[in-house]
Amino acid sequence: MSSTNFATVQWGGRLIENEHGHDYEGGQCTMFYFGNISTFDELRATIARELNVAEYRCIQRLMYRLPVAIPGRITYRIMDVCNDTAVDKIRQFADQCHSGGFLQFFAIINEHQPIHYSTGEDEVNVANRYVEYGDNDDNDSDDDSDEDDDFWMDTDDSDEEDDESENTEDDYETHWSNPILPLVHPPPYSDIDFELMRDDTRAKPSRMLFDASKEFAVGMLFPSRDAVQLAAKEYSLRRNHHFRSDETKKAKYMIKCGNPNGPCGWRLRAIRQSTMLWKITKYTGPHTCNNPQMSRDHRQLDQKYLCTQIEAMVTAQPDIKIKPLMAEIKDKLGFEPTYRKTWAAKQMAIANAFGGWDASYGQLRKYMNEMQLKNPGSHVVIDDYMNVDGSCKIFHRMFWTLKQTIEGFKSCRPVIFVDGTFLYGKYRGMLLCACSLDGNNHIFPLAFAVVDAENVDNWIWFMTLLRRYVTSRDNICVISDRHIGIKRAMETEGWRPPHGHHRYCIRHIVSNYNKRFKNAEGKQLIQMAAYENQKWKFARIMNQIRALDPRTAEWCEQIPLEKWTKAYDEEGKRYGSMTTNLVESVNGMLKGFRGLPITAMVNKIFHQLVHYFDTFRTTYRSQKLSGWVYTQFAGETLLQNSQRAQKHNATRFDSDRGIFEVLTGSRGTGGHTHVVDLNNRTCTCGKFQEIKIPCSHVIAACQKYAIDYQAYVDEFYTLDRTLRCYRYMFHPLGDPNYWHELHELPLVPDPTRIRKKGRPRASRIRNEMDWRTPSSSTSRNHCTNCGKSGHNRQTCAYRSTQK
Repeated sequence: MSSTNFATVQWGGRLIENEHGHDYEGGQCTMFYFGNISTFDELRATIARELNVAEYRCIQRLMYRLPVAIPGRITYRIMDVCNDTAVDKIRQFADQCHSGGFLQFFAIINEHQPIHYSTGEDEVNVANRYVEYGDNDDNDSDDDSDEDDDFWMDTDDSDEEDDESENTEDDYETHWSNPILPLVHPPPYSDIDFELMRDDTRAKPSRMLFDASKEFAVGMLFPSRDAVQLAAKEYSLRRNHHFRSDETKKAKYMIKCGNPNGPCGWRLRAIRQSTMLWKITKYTGPHTCNNPQMSRDHRQLDQKYLCTQIEAMVTAQPDIKIKPLMAEIKDKLGFEPTYRKTWAAKQMAIANAFGGWDASYGQLRKYMNEMQLKNPGSHVVIDDYMNVDGSCKIFHRMFWTLKQTIEGFKSCRPVIFVDGTFLYGKYRGMLLCACSLDGNNHIFPLAFAVVDAENVDNWIWFMTLLRRYVTSRDNICVISDRHIGIKRAMETEGWRPPHGHHRYCIRHIVSNYNKRFKNAEGKQLIQMAAYENQKWKFARIMNQIRALDPRTAEWCEQIPLEKWTKAYDEEGKRYGSMTTNLVESVNGMLKGFRGLPITAMVNKIFHQLVHYFDTFRTTYRSQKLSGWVYTQFAGETLLQNSQRAQKHNATRFDSDRGIFEVLTGSRGTGGHTHVVDLNNRTCTCGKFQEIKIPCSHVIAACQKYAIDYQAYVDEFYTLDRTLRCYRYMFHPLGDPNYWHELHELPLVPDPTRIRKKGRPRASRIRNEMDWRTPSSSTSRNHCTNCGKSGHNRQTCAYRSTQK
C-alpha cells in the first residue's frame, strides 16, 4: 500500500510553532482516503465531506504540513494548498520521502466569510460563492467576471476595479464581509427534489411485504413460508392473540385462532405459487374473540421468532449474557420469555450468524488452507483420525501460527508466555496460547492451539510445534504456571538450556502456597521476596518468613530460586515480567470468541489480530514521525530514573572499564552505595540488568562524566525495532465462494466431547487470584461476623471464641 493512500485533516484548533516546526494544537482530527485524489477540487470536496460541512462556504484555508530534513532532525513547515499544482507537488513529495506515514492537512473553517486562498505573490479567489447549481465541470477558472453564469450570487474579494465600483462611493474600507447580504432569487427549478426522480437500479425489493399493525388481505405475497409465519407471529404478538396450525402441507400453510374459549372465525391460508412465492388465498379476520389476559410469555414467542429479534445483538457481541437478551425482548415486545427459551434462541442466532457447530468443523480445513494461501509463511497443523467406517475424519487437535507474528517475534524480546483457557459452546475443549511483548510492553500473540484437554501430551505437542514453526532463537525465557505438562515440555530437546529457560508466574506460586498453608501473611512475604532485586534484601525477607513459619521457608526453598525470584534471575531473562497476566489478558480478550463454532472462532481471532496489528502500526508510525526514539514505556522509565539520579553522587574508579561508585541520597530509603559497570552493563541494584534500561545509578554516573546514557538502552525498546514487529501486513481471505476446493474426507467433531445438557459445572475453582479491589463486585470474601476480609462467618475465629 502506498504511503499516500491515507491522510489526516485537523480543524477547530490553532496553528502553533514548536521545536519541531509548525504544528496544530487542539480541535478535531479525522482520516480520509487520498489515493484517488488528483485535483484540488477533489481534495477540497473530500475534506468538506469528512468535516460534514458545505465546502463552498466553510473551508477558508487549506494547508499541508511539509516535512523538511535538516542536519540531525526533521522539521515541519506550512504549505498552502490552493490549486492542482500544489496537490501534484504533495503527491510527488510524499511518494519520494514518506515511509508509511499519513499526509497531514490543516483546515481553517469560517462559515461566514467566502473561501479565499493565498498563493504568495498572487491572491486567487478559488470558490467565492454561497449557493451553487449546475453540474458543469468547467467552473474552476479564477475569472471573477460578472458574466459567469455559474455563480448566482458572487462577491469579489480582489482589489481589482470593475464597472460597479463607480456606484459604491460610500463603501467602507474594511476586511470584514458585509453581514447584510443582498436579496437574490434562487435559480430556476431549485425547489424540485431531483433525488425523488432518480431510479436506483441497485435497490432491492423488500422481503417483508406486511405491516403488522394492519390486517392481512387476500392476494398478499411473501417470499417464503417462514415469512408468512413471521408475519402471523408479529400480528398475533401485537394484538395478544394466539393461533394454532389447521393444516400444513408442503405447498399449503393454514392457521386459525387458538383461543379455546368461544368461537372465533379468524383464519388464514397461504399457498405456494408457481413462482415460488407464497400467496394468501383466504383470510377471515380480524379476531372476534376477546383478548386473553396478558401473560409474561406467549405461545408464538418461540425460539425461532426470538432468534430474529436478538440475532443482531448476538452477532455483534457473541458472549452476551442471557439476562440482557431477556431484558431486550421485554423492552421491544412486552413479553418475558423463559431463560431456557432465550438460551435456545441465542444458540440458533449463533448458528445462523457463524454457522452450525457440526458444519463448522467441515469448513475448518478449507478456511485454514485459504488463510495459508493468502498469508504465505503461515503454518497450520490439524491432527485427526479416521472414523470406524472410513467415511470421514474426526477432529483431534489443531495448531496455527501466522507469518506476520512469526516475523514480528524476531523484533520482540526473547520472552514467551504460555497458558490455556477453556472453550465454551457445544463441544468441550481448551485453547492454548503463546504470546510475547513488544518494546512498549504490549501483548504480541504468537500461536494458538485447540486441544481436548490441558495435559502432558498436548503441552509437549504445542511447545514442539512452537519451537519448530515460530522461533529457533536460543536463550528464550518461557513464563508459565507450574502445570506438569509445561514442565515436561520444557525438559524436551528444543527447550532445555541454553535453548530455553523456564520461569514461574509468581501469582501461581503464592496461590499454590495459600491453598496449602492458608497463611495470608506468609503469602504476602513470599510475593515481596520474589520482587526484590538485591540478594541481601531477599535474604532479609526470607528470615522474616522463617521466623513466621519454618514450614513456609522450607516450602519456598524447594523451588529453584532462579525460577521465581528477581534477585537470582541474574542475567535478566525475565525482562522484569513476573506473571502470566499478559497471556491471561489475551484469554480475556478472546472470551467473546470462545463460545463460537470453531471456524468462526478462528476467523474472529484472525480479524482481531488484523485490527491489533493495524492499530499499533499506525500508533508507532505516528510517534516516529513526531520524533520519538524510544517507546513510551522506555521513555517514561528513563524520565523517572533521571529524576532520581539528581539525588545521587557518582565517583569514577576506572574510565577504561567504566567502573563507578554511586552513593544514593540519604533521604527516605536512600543512603546506599552501588557499583556500576558500564562495559558489562550491570549495577549492584539489579534493576539495570533486569529490564535492560539504565537505572538511576547508571544515569547519575553518565551525567556527571558526560556519557550518553541512552546508548545503554536495550535495542528492543527503540521505536524502530518495535515498529518492525508490526511491519508485515495481513491479507484478506475474500469471499468463501472463491476459496480453493479441497478434495479430502470431511472433518467432523469428536462426539465424545459434546457438553452435557444443563448448566455447565464450573471446572475452575475461584481463589484469591480472582479477587479484585475491595470496591469490585467480585472482591474477596467478607465476614459478616467480625467485618474483616479473607474468610466468612462460618470460619471466623472470633465466632468460635464467643461460643
